Amino acid sequence: MPDHNKQILDKNGKPLKLRRKILSVQDLKVLFTEFKSLDIKVSFSDVISIVSSVIALFAVFISLQANFVAKQVATSDFQAVEQVKSETAQLISVLRALMIKGIVYSQQDKSKRDNPKYERFVDTTPERDQIEAFMHSPTALAYYSYIAKRSKNAREARVKREEWRAFFLQLAELRQISNPWLAARAAAKLEKLFDDLGDQQIKEIASNLNDLPRAISILFAEREHDVLVQVMVNPEDEPINDDNFIDFVKFLRENKEIDDPDLDIFWAASSRDADLAQTALSRGARVNIRSHEIIERYKSYVSEFEQVQDTE
Repeated sequence: MPDHNKQILDKNGKPLKLRRKILSVQDLKVLFTEFKSLDIKVSFSDVISIVSSVIALFAVFISLQANFVAKQVATSDFQAVEQVKSETAQLISVLRALMIKGIVYSQQDKSKRDNPKYERFVDTTPERDQIEAFMHSPTALAYYSYIAKRSKNAREARVKREEWRAFFLQLAELRQISNPWLAARAAAKLEKLFDDLGDQQIKEIASNLNDLPRAISILFAEREHDVLVQVMVNPEDEPINDDNFIDFVKFLRENKEIDDPDLDIFWAASSRDADLAQTALSRGARVNIRSHEIIERYKSYVSEFEQVQDTE
């Protein structure tokens, strides 16, 4: 009867040490080579037993790995990241589809291409509906919080041009453009914003989606850094999109020909002019400007403005 307690020695007469790990095929070959060099007889049943043990260990390892992956996929963080990735990719696909349709439109007969009954009529309604859906999604709210934070960081760093500030303004404008060629150009401009959007930024946006109460809190707390919200909603004053105030801004810009980026940012928000908003921001327009500040700054023109209003 073989002595199972007998220590196995290697070719140099030293105890053979078996590593406690999952054995690979190469490990088995080395082990059997050691056995062979020591002239140790290994029965077929012993080989089957060893192989069965190795397979069992592999099965346990794979099961543990699968369980880990399943738990990882089930986490809310993972699902939030995947949702942001999916809906962002869908939006970019919509922008690209608009670009392609714009090219098709540009190659059509100018006398026929705007007629809905034209057999090759380019309809961008599906893409514009997708943009509308994105703007109503929870992912959009996550983007709002992300953009507000970017705007705040840019302001603190004294960076005048932060193109993401006008993202939703451009998106809303694109939603309204029915001309395929104009829509294509607007889509191409929007797509460039995603050039610097990497995994880290996606995770940051997803963190807002994963915790919506926190995202909403951040959004409201940093409202003053969101150029779109700031110029349209002011909790301390009368709503600054009031017709009289916007008319006053128009009067200053057109009648008095005053060149002021702060006036431009109000007018851009009112008229949904994304290009004007970008230009105003690059020229130093304040994102937290108040309507009463504009009125105070140009109070010498108020009486003249009121007279013009009375005559109209």
